[in-house]
Amino acid sequence: MFAFHLFLGFFASLYYSIRTGHWKPFWCATIVGVPVAIFYLAAISTASSDVSGAIALLSVLGFIPPLMSFLMFSSKANEMRVRRKIADPIEADMMIYQALSGKASSRP
Repeated sequence: MFAFHLFLGFFASLYYSIRTGHWKPFWCATIVGVPVAIFYLAAISTASSDVSGAIALLSVLGFIPPLMSFLMFSSKANEMRVRRKIADPIEADMMIYQALSGKASSRP
């Protein structure tokens, strides 16, 4: 999920929001990302000699929205695991299999 957010930030956040129905990370990352994108485009279009410093700073700031979205989705997933008392991914897969196959759960 981290690599997906890192390389396709906006689209990864949109994908996970549609998939989970949890839209808060998408909107927060978009609200933070729009000013960064505007300043980035303004720095590129400026014919100043110090453009490289501004572009470098904004490139670093460009990692904030995808990172924020990733962390918000991860914390939501961890919260759901704790609430459902799921210890590891194997147990989660077992629960999904049992739900799809109609078998009763062996958990107490």
